[in-house]
Amino acid sequence: MACTTTQRTEQVLEAMDWYFGGRECRSVTFANDTAGDQEDLYFTLNGINENYEEEKFYVWLDAGTGTDPMVSGATGIQVVYTAGDTASAIAALAKTAIEAAGDFNVTLTEGVAEIENKFLGEITDEDFSNAGSISLTVNSAGFGGKLGAIAQGGGSVSTEQSLEDILSDQTGDIVLDRIMKGASVSCDLTLVEMNSSRWASLIGEGYGAKEGDAVGYGTSKLYQSSFDYAGMLVGHPIRLPLSNRSADIVIWKTTPNMNSINYAGSEVQAAEFSFIALKDSTKPSTVDIFARGDHSLL
Repeated sequence: MACTTTQRTEQVLEAMDWYFGGRECRSVTFANDTAGDQEDLYFTLNGINENYEEEKFYVWLDAGTGTDPMVSGATGIQVVYTAGDTASAIAALAKTAIEAAGDFNVTLTEGVAEIENKFLGEITDEDFSNAGSISLTVNSAGFGGKLGAIAQGGGSVSTEQSLEDILSDQTGDIVLDRIMKGASVSCDLTLVEMNSSRWASLIGEGYGAKEGDAVGYGTSKLYQSSFDYAGMLVGHPIRLPLSNRSADIVIWKTTPNMNSINYAGSEVQAAEFSFIALKDSTKPSTVDIFARGDHSLL
């Protein structure tokens, strides 16, 4: 019986929805409880759900006899703790309750909870006026949203690896090994509708700037780091529901650069943008430049 080998290739013609912006990330510092004095304190917490829509919550502390403040238009996240708990203990309980809401990733450092939205987008300012000794620090503000489906020119992702050949001593020609010294990733998109909102977010919040109602390029940002304006670029296949992120692609940190925009009059106006990936040191080194899969988990 002969052995046979079947060769198979996967080729996908994929239409994508694209999103660009930043995730809201804030640090909430809890306080030690003394005889239940943290009970009934609460603060609002606003997330972005998997549909890239704002979802409003409030977090309230309950030592066993607390009263739900029933904040209008928001969903309550109850944190049940024991009177006399330390700030670290309360923060750990809050982490579990907040992550169960589904819109947030939480990292703890003793009594401080760093709460990052899973998805990019601008949120309503959060209210800590009823939080007592619990304090808020905004680490990075959420911004951006959906760019739309690319209807003209499409989008392409380019990758390049920098390799160093290790050659044989005897001949200098035989390649014994190849060592990767670096990798670069970029995405080129053609956006058909360059409305005022896109001018403001992609240019005004990027390498350009805003002055009153005008958006353009000038010298105000010379010699500044691109990380000051960087955001996430996410591509999601139109064929899949937003809850299925298995084929999403993400560049964690990038700043949009407009290469050209046409004013032909006889063609649909389109602007060509390049998004060059920067290393995001907050992500695992295995995928800290570019990734495919469920980015909401990282």
